[in-house]
Amino acid sequence: MKIKDVADQLIVKLYTKPECTICVPVKFTIMRVQSNIPFTYQEININESKEFQSLYGEHIPVVTLNDVEVSRHRLHGRDLHQAVLNEKYRLNGLALSQDQSL
Repeated sequence: MKIKDVADQLIVKLYTKPECTICVPVKFTIMRVQSNIPFTYQEININESKEFQSLYGEHIPVVTLNDVEVSRHRLHGRDLHQAVLNEKYRLNGLALSQDQSL
């Protein structure tokens, strides 16, 4: 696995719905962090899935990184930035270990 490939494996998801006004600043924060550290961004409308509706309901926005919850209701840029960096280094470490074992 190359370091370039790691950015493709960093997936930040925002669980939201159209009428969610408190989701707007969270989305802005995600975009700001993404401008500094490349990652894939996905926006998930919970109204399109009964599973996500029951899982999150009114407890949105929810932000996940590689399917691990990073925040709920609010998001601080420094927290997402640190989580993405930690995951990037974790993935890079795995990549280095795999390369060394060859």
